[in-house]
Amino acid sequence: MKKRNILVAAAILSVVGSGLVFAGVANCRHSGKTHLGAHGAHKMERLIGKMDRYLDLSDAQELSLEKILEQNRSVIPNTRHADRSFYLDMMALGLSADDFDGAANELAEERMEQLKHGAVEIARFAKQVSEVLTEEQKQEALDLIQKRRGAWSLPASM
Repeated sequence: MKKRNILVAAAILSVVGSGLVFAGVANCRHSGKTHLGAHGAHKMERLIGKMDRYLDLSDAQELSLEKILEQNRSVIPNTRHADRSFYLDMMALGLSADDFDGAANELAEERMEQLKHGAVEIARFAKQVSEVLTEEQKQEALDLIQKRRGAWSLPASM
């Protein structure tokens, strides 16, 4: 009797668990096509809200920033996905491949070209955002960026 109850409980848990897994995959929070994911509008609202809180944006600036974010939605890269696919491609080469070094260099060059293109697009996006801000807001934004990057000593420019 005890063994039967354990088997029934295990079967129920496996059915419920697999159902939750499949439902979770289908409704995953990060299942969108871009970095902004399926909840892009919410994330844009949060981003503009943070900018408003720190930089005291006017209503016109908020509207301009919303338009810029919507237009550049595809520019914000999904670096996690790109990094993961790069590492998977590297692992797929196999360490014992005859031309491992050549193939690895080719993959690395492709990745560097992707990163370069992404950096240029993000710079254009940052320029558009910068054009909406006043000089005081730009300086405040730079100060905030410097404060966040202080631990890494990375240069910030806007």
